Amino acid sequence: MTIEVLLLINIAGLTLLGYMIAINAHGPTRLGLSYLVATLMLAGTVWVVVQHVNADVGIQHRQEMQLAEQKLQAQEAQLREQAQGSQEQKAQAALAEKLRGVLTKGTSISSRLVSLDLHDRSVDYDILVARASAVVKEADELKAEFEAIPPSSQFFTDAFGTLKEAVQLIKEAAYYYRSFYSSEDSDQEDLRSRIMRQKAKSASELFQKAGNQITT
Repeated sequence: MTIEVLLLINIAGLTLLGYMIAINAHGPTRLGLSYLVATLMLAGTVWVVVQHVNADVGIQHRQEMQLAEQKLQAQEAQLREQAQGSQEQKAQAALAEKLRGVLTKGTSISSRLVSLDLHDRSVDYDILVARASAVVKEADELKAEFEAIPPSSQFFTDAFGTLKEAVQLIKEAAYYYRSFYSSEDSDQEDLRSRIMRQKAKSASELFQKAGNQITT
């Protein structure tokens, strides 16, 4: 029981006591004064009770308003988080699509370099050289495409590093492919062919690794 309630009980008790005194008063003057004082005490008691009730209602109303405001703020925060999450998901999906594009092209080039027939007797030498130059161009374009993708500090940081290494290996393998046809002797041809295939195979493995990193 709070102090306010105890005070109200005391005030009500005094008011009741005042009326008991007025009832037991003798003489018109004493009786009139007793009832006047008792009535004033009753009016004061009613006023105090009304103020107490209004204060309780006001406190309850403020508490309800605070709870409603807190609930509204929580809902707004949740909506902001959902909107931010949606934007991040869209950004992540767009970045993944770009990286997969690089990965697909790089895998195609590396697969061709690994299985190339460098001594294809069915075509002329000029065509073989032209094919090699075309692959070099593809590798250069692939590297330019990858470098045009802005790196993210939030998404696919491991995949970026893996793809960077893979793209560089593909470019080096392509240049060894083209230089194969300007070799001075068969030993140099064998060396360049071996290095080309090793780099292409390593690049292929890295592209596969990057694909797993993007997926997870």
